[in-house]
Amino acid sequence: MGRGKYGNIVHFSLLLVADIPLLVVRLEWLHACAARDRWLEELHLLKEELRRLPLSFRAEKEAWNSKRESLPDENPHSHTYRGYQAYARRQARVYESLELEASRNWGDATTFNVPDASDD
Repeated sequence: MGRGKYGNIVHFSLLLVADIPLLVVRLEWLHACAARDRWLEELHLLKEELRRLPLSFRAEKEAWNSKRESLPDENPHSHTYRGYQAYARRQARVYESLELEASRNWGDATTFNVPDASDD
């Protein structure tokens, strides 16, 4: 009781001021952990996206090949039928080219090891 009328408030304020550097360090640490976790999540997403890229191009290629094979029953010598065939064949080649390029450029990108967020 010897602190006077405002003694306890001043003492409490001094305690808060003394803890500010520790609080700042803790906040910086939490921000750094959150940034690391976001970065690791982005790496996981990128790795999965690169794994799926050639697969999606292959699926598109197969879809265009099946469209070419299942054209409506028309005269195979008509211009419309041959146009459909040519367009579907071209689209299948485009997606085949994209699949090969993605496999060549990003095929080994899925082998890198992404650390877990719990590896502190």
